[in-house]
Amino acid sequence: MQVMFRSGQELVKVGEIGDLIVEADCAFRLEIVGAVLAELRSDWEKLPLRNAAGLKHPARALSAVKQSMHDRAMRYAESRAYAKNLKVDAEIDAWGIQLKCLEQEKIRGGIAGPSMQVEIDGVKSRMKALQMLKAHHLQEAQEEALGKAADNIDAFVRDEYVRVSELAAWLRAEHGVDCQSYAAAEGMAALSTSTDGQIAQMLAGWFDSPIDNLPPKLQELAEAYIPNWPELSGADRRVQADEVDRQRQDALAAKFEKYRREAEQANAATPDRFKERAFQDGFNRVQRIKNGERDFEAKLGAVNLSHERCIELAHSRELSIADWIELTGVGHGWCGAFLITKKKVRFGKWDDDYISNWPLDWQRDMDRDNEQPPLKFPCTPIELLHFVDTARHDLYGFSVPDDFRQAMIAIEQATDTAQQVPDEAQGQAASSGAPKSASLRAKQAKLSEIIDALDTYAETAKLPFDRQAMPGPLGDGWNEQGSFHWLCAKLYRDFMKAPSTFEKYRAGICAVKKYAQAGDFYTLALPHIAPIFTSKKRASKANKSS
Repeated sequence: MQVMFRSGQELVKVGEIGDLIVEADCAFRLEIVGAVLAELRSDWEKLPLRNAAGLKHPARALSAVKQSMHDRAMRYAESRAYAKNLKVDAEIDAWGIQLKCLEQEKIRGGIAGPSMQVEIDGVKSRMKALQMLKAHHLQEAQEEALGKAADNIDAFVRDEYVRVSELAAWLRAEHGVDCQSYAAAEGMAALSTSTDGQIAQMLAGWFDSPIDNLPPKLQELAEAYIPNWPELSGADRRVQADEVDRQRQDALAAKFEKYRREAEQANAATPDRFKERAFQDGFNRVQRIKNGERDFEAKLGAVNLSHERCIELAHSRELSIADWIELTGVGHGWCGAFLITKKKVRFGKWDDDYISNWPLDWQRDMDRDNEQPPLKFPCTPIELLHFVDTARHDLYGFSVPDDFRQAMIAIEQATDTAQQVPDEAQGQAASSGAPKSASLRAKQAKLSEIIDALDTYAETAKLPFDRQAMPGPLGDGWNEQGSFHWLCAKLYRDFMKAPSTFEKYRAGICAVKKYAQAGDFYTLALPHIAPIFTSKKRASKANKSS
């Protein structure tokens, strides 16, 4: 058996596989689509299911969703059957009372003879029939619910994608179908290797004409891609047009391959638990749309703030949800695992029952995800920047314009300069033997607070911690993510300084262990200790305003 696919597509939507097949009747196309759906209902290993970007859905996500859908269907069926069986249960209770009365009357020697037993047997028979009716109602509701669950899975699968090459390989291996790639050009099927490119098609019929005889638009095209047109024969012009098309197609293929590699690298860097969540969210979205419910996905847009507007926002005392949208380009609704509302941006917590279904290392990370504090509005510019930089991102990472970030650094540097002790005072302090300026003492006090918080976190997490032999990395600058310097800068803008300046602050307060290897200690600690310092800043601000 042979199947011919239209060429030019790398991905095809499962529900549109039939349209990919040429020279086949509707029955055959439906048969192929049915075989693919049957496979994707049971397994994603042999034929991977992908999203619109071409990234694979985790193979084990199918079993998790099927189990989740089965559990939901059973709960739904039980509630439907319960409603139907309320009247049946009342009848069973009534017959049960009558049966008890008859049995007691028989014991007391009331109605004698076979008629008593016949009446008792009749009541038991009616009660049994009612129990069977209850079971029938439950079975009927379960079949209806499971049917709807299967329909929802099919609806989701039909809207997702498979790679054409993987589909061809699967059909060949599982069904012995020989797949060949064909292209459609103006309604005629032809081998894709011999199909004219875009430039050759547009110039077809004009290769033997002088360039002055070409229509204006085609003349511009010929001058751009075949500048030596007057010097070539018609055949040579055709060859050069084919070569230009080949080069354009190679460049486009290289571009798409680059995008594909970048997407796969990003997918590989995404924690597995968030890949599972993205699949589950997509599946739930299909269910909502199918049920006629509103889609609460956040609208995303480009951020095009001027330098002046970034500076204005950085100097604002408070930022609102409107400022958040302006800075991040993320509107109200769900964005990945985060829910953006008028009052706050919060992580959508994992459900306890859902957490219990996964491996222990996942459960640990999921619990840490749930502990992440929200960003509440109104907030200060530094609080927003801190949230953007430290949020436990999944498939979508928040970002702000570089001009806003640089403005925040400039504000901190100006504030730090203003807080410096005047030169005369520094001279007096030096002559009197005072070793530290007020500014340095203030920064070292903040650093001691951070060390105390890290010590408490390490004790709670049962991790080793020594102030004079702390985990690595120290960091080559405050913007080296995951380093100690980075953590301090996230908590206080005072520490957005050069490494040499930061070293002066640390003198006598703390030290990183010699030859310490880089780890994730500070990345994991930040969400736990950040709320402590946010509360302190708010309390300090309230005291100043009063």
